[in-house]
Amino acid sequence: MNILLVDDEYLIRAKLLKYLKDSTFKFNNIYEASDGLEALEIIRTNSIDIAIIDIHMPKITGIELLQTLRSELYKTNIIFLSGFEKFEYARQAIKYNTVEYLLKPVKKSDLYNAIEKCISLIEKSDQNLVAIHELEEKSKYQYIVDSIYNDLDIKNSPLTITDNNYIFISVELFHESYLNKLYSFLENNFETFDVIYGLSKKNKILLVNCIYSDNIKARFNSLIENKILSYCYFNKDSKDIKKLKDSFFECITLFPAKIFFDKFSIFTFNDIKYKACTLPNTLKLDFELLARSNTSNNLVNTFEFYIDKVSDIKDIYALKLLVNCFLSSIEDVFLEGNGEYLSLINLDHLITNLLYTSKDLNSIKSYCYNCYDRLSKEKSTTRNNKNSISSKTIIKVKEYIDQNYYSDNINLDYLSSHFYINSCHLSSTFKKIIGESLVEYITKKRITEAKSLLKNDDIKLSEVAEKVGYKDYYYFSKLFKKHVGVSPLKYKQT
Repeated sequence: MNILLVDDEYLIRAKLLKYLKDSTFKFNNIYEASDGLEALEIIRTNSIDIAIIDIHMPKITGIELLQTLRSELYKTNIIFLSGFEKFEYARQAIKYNTVEYLLKPVKKSDLYNAIEKCISLIEKSDQNLVAIHELEEKSKYQYIVDSIYNDLDIKNSPLTITDNNYIFISVELFHESYLNKLYSFLENNFETFDVIYGLSKKNKILLVNCIYSDNIKARFNSLIENKILSYCYFNKDSKDIKKLKDSFFECITLFPAKIFFDKFSIFTFNDIKYKACTLPNTLKLDFELLARSNTSNNLVNTFEFYIDKVSDIKDIYALKLLVNCFLSSIEDVFLEGNGEYLSLINLDHLITNLLYTSKDLNSIKSYCYNCYDRLSKEKSTTRNNKNSISSKTIIKVKEYIDQNYYSDNINLDYLSSHFYINSCHLSSTFKKIIGESLVEYITKKRITEAKSLLKNDDIKLSEVAEKVGYKDYYYFSKLFKKHVGVSPLKYKQT
């Protein structure tokens, strides 16, 4: 945050500067100007968040400076200083939305209160701006997802880019609050661009009208060096606007390859591989045999051998396949085909999120080994458990799902904990009594409710997904089409 002190009297500026240095406020830069024209030049060439301005100055007055700033659409928060208590000054200050009007000599406490008021307004403005950005990002994401099932006209889309020669860039913000800094960077470096919602609030997919070059890489590297971004991935260039959705999903699929790189890294399509590492066709069966033989050391050693192999050539597809084989094999061994422990969303979706959220390969190993230990112990407990679950308990579970289907924590792990039932036992008994698995039952319930909500024209598609328990609209859209036969957009239009 930057602040500017504007007064033609040096001693007053020096006093204000001392007040600021004695305070707990943390400003990136404190600028000074001795007249209105000098102040105007500083504001035009620097990002000034707060300006403390004397009304009576040579060349142009504080009021005239403020009029110019507002006419040029600068949103700098203004604190006026005056040695005279005149109603006309106060009226002009109110007219141009100044934050505070202070009389000289300025008290330290009054100055601090005025600055705190400015900071509060800036934070509220930033929050509102972030909310607006996220709505736009989700709208663009929803458009691209819907274009998978429908040939939507790119000219009528929410995207600003409609020309050939573009590139998708996937970035991860170091902190969610840095979103406005990212937008400022894009506005200063590109004439047209789109920001699209990615795998999380920190992940943004950028669509820019340019081709990859060392110059473009250097610009984004400044965001890495300043720790605004944790990772930045450049997908391959594209020259066909009709293939935009394919390029988008390629970018979002390959970005989890960041797990092969250190934090604060830039990598490109040429730095990674896709389907270059060959894994045995019998890998899942090999894992199953090792899991059934209770030789956990051999299972771990085999898994780590292939992890190292995949890591050496940075093949994100092979890593995803490897983790899928491991988790699905232990599900089959310990849950005997009732694979509902890992998640109510499909395994592929779970693994994509696992790869994206994991800090490094060791985190992935730990997750997989914890799943193995948990399932192994629960299987042993189930064998020794002679008590069966009553049908009344299963009905209670069903009723609980009916009332809470929209919650994203409705899964086997949560339900078994909530009802104090072994998860393996609950899974198999629910299917025997209800006639379908927990996954099937919850999914059907959510899809039914979604169909009802889609009849309301005032609710956006992404909101429908969230209201029935799916934060990821892309996954919801795939699931809806699988069960209903058409996409949510198509269903809404009919």
